[in-house]
Amino acid sequence: MFPVLHGHRLRYGVAGGVNMKLDLYREFYFFEWNRREQITSATNIPIALATILGGVIAFLLRTYPYKEQSHSPWETGLFTILIGAAAVSLLWGISFLIRSYHGYNYKRIPVPGKLRDHYDEIHAYHKEWTEADAAEAAEEAFDSYLRERLADATDRNAENNRLKAGRLHSGVKRLIASLVFAAGAIVPYLFTTIGAPDKVQRFELVTHSEGQGMISLEANGDEDNKPEQPATTPENPPPPPEGPPNDEIREDGTFKGPREKG
Repeated sequence: MFPVLHGHRLRYGVAGGVNMKLDLYREFYFFEWNRREQITSATNIPIALATILGGVIAFLLRTYPYKEQSHSPWETGLFTILIGAAAVSLLWGISFLIRSYHGYNYKRIPVPGKLRDHYDEIHAYHKEWTEADAAEAAEEAFDSYLRERLADATDRNAENNRLKAGRLHSGVKRLIASLVFAAGAIVPYLFTTIGAPDKVQRFELVTHSEGQGMISLEANGDEDNKPEQPATTPENPPPPPEGPPNDEIREDGTFKGPREKG
């Protein structure tokens, strides 16, 4: 037994034995605590991938020409199966991502102020009730307490990290499966949309009651393509407008004539 430097204190014990064990507990504790942040940050890319996949699947579902008769039924059936599998895999993957992010309670050792107060209580206790050196006994008891707290927090945090990482990994696998299914659905989508016939423009003949006829063009609501109507000249045009008369001004500067009332 000889003194070993521990923080700013000298303590008696086996050369570095207790200190080495305590340092090991600390390393495990901080490793799991930092791993928690790493796993949480790792969800950013899968969330972005899920957002993009959701937009692609929604676009394919909305723009696929289900009612067109020009394509074969197997194209629509294959597209429906693949896009349905992509949507299910996406929702399944999102559920794993949510479960990897929420619902975990981590443990942290008490703050330094509480640790200091607990050490002072232990020191006062041994100083009053034991015959051993109070400082040495307080160090032993405090190290034992700290190891228990570190071990308890590390065990809980390690289990949480194991569950978070596993669910994140499962979510990423489902997102990759959704990506594969969506890519497969693009093939029948392209075959169907490329082979679909173009929309036919509709012409309508409109006849006026005066006997003058004109042809109006309606092509998908495009008003700019309509031909201009010929201007008609009335048989008896009205007289041209007259300009305003001159104003008469009196010597005193007041107006006379149309502007004067009465």
